[in-house]
Amino acid sequence: MKINTMYIIVTLLLSHIGLVSLFFPSLVVDTVDQGHWLVILLWSSLSYLIFYFYVFGLKKTAPHSIIETFSQRGKSWLYIGLLPLFFFQLILVVLSLRTYSEFTANLLLSETPVPMAMAVFLIPSLYIACGSFESILRTGFLISIIVSPIIFIILLFSLQNTHWTNIMPLSPPGLDAIFDKSFIDGLFIQAPVFTYLGFIPSKIKYNSGAVFYFGLLGILFAFIAVYIPLAIYSQEAISLFLFPFPAALDTVHIEWSVFERLSVVFCLILIIFAVLFLAMTLLTIRLLYQAFVKAQTTHSIIFLIIVSICLYIFAYLLVNWNQVERAVTWSTPLRIYTFVSIPLALYWLGIRRKTA
Repeated sequence: MKINTMYIIVTLLLSHIGLVSLFFPSLVVDTVDQGHWLVILLWSSLSYLIFYFYVFGLKKTAPHSIIETFSQRGKSWLYIGLLPLFFFQLILVVLSLRTYSEFTANLLLSETPVPMAMAVFLIPSLYIACGSFESILRTGFLISIIVSPIIFIILLFSLQNTHWTNIMPLSPPGLDAIFDKSFIDGLFIQAPVFTYLGFIPSKIKYNSGAVFYFGLLGILFAFIAVYIPLAIYSQEAISLFLFPFPAALDTVHIEWSVFERLSVVFCLILIIFAVLFLAMTLLTIRLLYQAFVKAQTTHSIIFLIIVSICLYIFAYLLVNWNQVERAVTWSTPLRIYTFVSIPLALYWLGIRRKTA
């Protein structure tokens, strides 16, 4: 199958759904107790503003990948520009592994040890990351064909238990909310899902405008992920849940379904999305390593395997959820710097190339 724009859009949306479903609701609820829409809108607007700069820069520097674009400017551009991204991707793998294992233990396999749960995510992700972007994009597209109707049905039936008075009041929170630690921790939380666009090989042609506009659908799902559990349980109740959105889907009951709990089905779908997201993250780590040391593919795969084992150990050392939250806070400055500096630098390079 020839890779086209639709494959890239689908993979982008799948990654976004997997990320937002787990992280977004609890961060929003921890930040404010009313006017949640404003926090969602602020976070999404900032992320998608950066997304615009990123896509514009990629379009104007096409057909080069972000590695090729920065390399052409010299080694200083390559290292100063992309080394922070390399380190953030390493941290992201650690946090993702620990979060996904916690999610699995809470909602699916309560008796499964954390090391085993992390291995369930890491091993298939590592195997996929040893391949190419083409294989990841094809896998994402095939998965979407299977799971999209299921997701739509589950979301549709989740509305049967909603009480929309629970989302009141809709009045915006005070300005002091933007200085809250939870608000700062949530800045650019959506940004990692579009990182992979900069690493797509130049031989793959796609419509960057279509990718951007369809990517805006992620904002809609961000509202869904927050307001469905809020309408079902209320602010006070969902503040007690670690993962409010999957927990809200546990209230869905369809008599003709072969599954006793539809939340289990959705959780399994999220696991697939998580593996896909981790695979893309690991692949970007491998490609960055290849660019930094001019390594061959075989050498970079060996490096990726060794690094993955180390990251697995670091993730295991986060023994409880409080340590995971502290790690997210510590990594926030690097995330903000990375996802502001790289898109803006790429945008500037695109402007220079356009006017040259």
